[in-house]
Amino acid sequence: MKKIIILAICMMLAVSVFAFEKGTKNIGGTIGFDSFKESADADAKNTFTFAPHGGYFILDNVEVLGYIQYVNANSDSWQNPKTTMGFGIGGLYHYKKFYGGGAFLTTSSDDGVRTISANYLEFGVGYLHPITTHVYLDADCIYEFGLGKYGSDGNGDNEVSDLSFGLGLGIYFK
Repeated sequence: MKKIIILAICMMLAVSVFAFEKGTKNIGGTIGFDSFKESADADAKNTFTFAPHGGYFILDNVEVLGYIQYVNANSDSWQNPKTTMGFGIGGLYHYKKFYGGGAFLTTSSDDGVRTISANYLEFGVGYLHPITTHVYLDADCIYEFGLGKYGSDGNGDNEVSDLSFGLGLGIYFK
């Protein structure tokens, strides 16, 4: 019986090592490079993404976050690069060093000729590797897909699908 109790205590300690308590705050950001298609028949485009974020743990291991997303996309076939600014809100569940969750993102893009607004849903997973006591290297993978129709100068359905990998830092503090 004592062995079972000691084993249970050790397991609880191992799980709690990377637990984030209610009230913990998070600031950080991700830098990413990805390749995406705007439709099933389109050629892939390469993009650079910078996404700073801030979060707050409303419950143990449950984080609500908001973020800004800047994306610069370019292609040899385009006259001007495409710049996109987006604002998102979502939630994450943390388990040990791993996390997963979803977000809603609204964007406005400008390619020098027209401005297009669009909405997206994102789902992702990530891994936090501790660098120091409160600083973590954040590696993530996010799948994003378009919702509804394009707005502003855009027309048609938003059929974007995007799989991206990012690397960033997260600072967690009370």
